[in-house]
Amino acid sequence: AEFHAQVLASSSRFDAIAELGDIRDLRRRLGQEVGVLRKAVAEKQQRDEQAYTQLTHRVESLQSKLAELELEVASDPLTRVANRGHFDRMLTRMVEQARQKGTALSLAMIDVDHFKQINDSHGHPIGDRVLLCIAQLLAKGVRTSDVVARYGGEEFAVLLPGASVGEIEDRYNALLREIAATAYAYDVLGRREVVRFTVSCGLADLQGSETEADLVKRADEALYEAK
Repeated sequence: AEFHAQVLASSSRFDAIAELGDIRDLRRRLGQEVGVLRKAVAEKQQRDEQAYTQLTHRVESLQSKLAELELEVASDPLTRVANRGHFDRMLTRMVEQARQKGTALSLAMIDVDHFKQINDSHGHPIGDRVLLCIAQLLAKGVRTSDVVARYGGEEFAVLLPGASVGEIEDRYNALLREIAATAYAYDVLGRREVVRFTVSCGLADLQGSETEADLVKRADEALYEAK
């Protein structure tokens, strides 16, 4: 609005200049007015650049906050892996992609063995640390395309697009052995306590036109058999 007012004022002054009879005075006044206009344009460009820079920084800040919020909404606060809601969304998406592309999709369902005994013997805070340890071990052993999620309670799920059970079975057997060889140590009144834990795992891969629920059911049945 300020710039438009300046241009309108300058236009009015040009009308007055046009009535001058002295060519030298006309040139001098025209030169002055052109200088005023150039300054107004330059100042507007500078203001526009500053506004654009501020807007760009604001957009980048909002995008960063949005990414943080999306991560927060999709993450389990205790184990720092994906939560059940994010798992359900990714399962639907990956099943659809596997059908469209004709590629494999596997699901690993993993459950902590005798978790109630861990809570009863060591307390729920230590049980929480065990869940966090297992989540970190699972997350460490996956590809960037895989999705590790806390399915509920002491149960985890891993989605593995582009991989069949035959391709991942050895890897998950090795992962189970690695978890079994891991322990969580803590101090109680100067006394060192150690918690050892194991997990069981059921694997299934997408077959034919089965639904997401069918895939989860077969992986759960394999987990039950493993336990």
